[in-house]
Amino acid sequence: MNATAPAEIVAAFKGRFESLERIGEGGMGEVFRGHDLFRDRVVAVKISRKRQNVPGWDARHEKLWLNEMRLAGKLRHPGIVEVFEAGTNDDFSFMVMEFLPGGTLRPYTEAENLLPPDRIADIIFRVASALDYATREGLLHRDVKPANILLDAEGEPHVSDFGSAYILTSDETQISDVGTLPYMPPEHFSGKAPGVQTDIYALGVTAYQLLTGAYPFQGATPSAMIYHKMNGEDAPIASRRQGVPEGFAATVHCAIDHDQAKRFARWEDFLAALAGALPQKGAAKVVLPESARYELFRRIGFFSEFAEAELWEAARLGTVRDLTEGETLFAEGSHESALFLIERGELVVTRKGTPLNRVGAGDCIGEMAYIYEANPVRSASVHAASDAGLIAFQPGALKSSSERLQAAFARAFMRVLSDRLKQSNDRFLALARTVAKADKPR
Repeated sequence: MNATAPAEIVAAFKGRFESLERIGEGGMGEVFRGHDLFRDRVVAVKISRKRQNVPGWDARHEKLWLNEMRLAGKLRHPGIVEVFEAGTNDDFSFMVMEFLPGGTLRPYTEAENLLPPDRIADIIFRVASALDYATREGLLHRDVKPANILLDAEGEPHVSDFGSAYILTSDETQISDVGTLPYMPPEHFSGKAPGVQTDIYALGVTAYQLLTGAYPFQGATPSAMIYHKMNGEDAPIASRRQGVPEGFAATVHCAIDHDQAKRFARWEDFLAALAGALPQKGAAKVVLPESARYELFRRIGFFSEFAEAELWEAARLGTVRDLTEGETLFAEGSHESALFLIERGELVVTRKGTPLNRVGAGDCIGEMAYIYEANPVRSASVHAASDAGLIAFQPGALKSSSERLQAAFARAFMRVLSDRLKQSNDRFLALARTVAKADKPR
């Protein structure tokens, strides 16, 4: 057991966690890294001492900690730190969470350690997606800042510390004066109730800080900072860092606009602006960051019943491709093996030059070969009847994906096949009625 862990904590978790090592401290408690002997994994254990054992601990802190414990395990999103369990004893309360080795975003707000703009855009998109999910679950974070965004081993961000969360559906009186001053929106100081724009503003300030190494406003004291938030003008990103794409800078400035009416009112609008801020196109296919593919996928009906984690996994596997009108996707007799989803436009299916079918947005091509693992030689040709956008999945990648993702694809395929069967039945019945009407004696 690491000597840095207090003796009472070592004793309390004897036989459960080993090698406990203190890795951080916040207003609500200490965090230790340890090996969970039950699950054989490295975890983070957050400890909060009971009120009577900590000078300065008050009812407000107690309520915030209980709030975080109550929310433990409620949020399931790949961009939110997962809480495995929570508990309490006579001396302290604790939460066991996933351990993320990449640290927080705080070091990347230093002027000498700034990340490239496209990397920052991807981080902000992922965090915005996670906070959008939390909002749809009825929660506002209210303390979004670089120190509360952790990076995993691959550098992907995860939102942590929901102790200050505001429960939108609760009728109970909730603590209002929470958060961190630089990330609080101007309306907070006018006594307005928190809303989705509270978190949007905080994430906008985080993005500005990651891009420039500075806050967008002036103020050496808390009162001066509040005055500037409510009355001053933010310094343009372009004045502090060159090379930031104009669309990305404009998106950040919109997120932190002093005027609520001009600020993004919904996460959907913020995400759409971010997705379009850094387009990257190649000659034959559209090459989008994973976060932009996620935003594209979530608008397609095929993915409507995918969970957040499944949608992110699909975004990692899928590639986006454009077709111009008349262009051939693949020819009859070819060995094309990919599964294609149609994001927009219309395609025509032909065999030996004879049209067989037309398919449009939300439909898929190649699913039967994937389902039955059949010979990938195509029995028909597919051409673009109009300009079209496609998403391609290689069957090997899907077969190697998680069981949850494969099950989600199977359910979606069943919906598509059911819709096709219904359409075929409708056409057959319409044809039968037409024939019957023609054969009816006059």
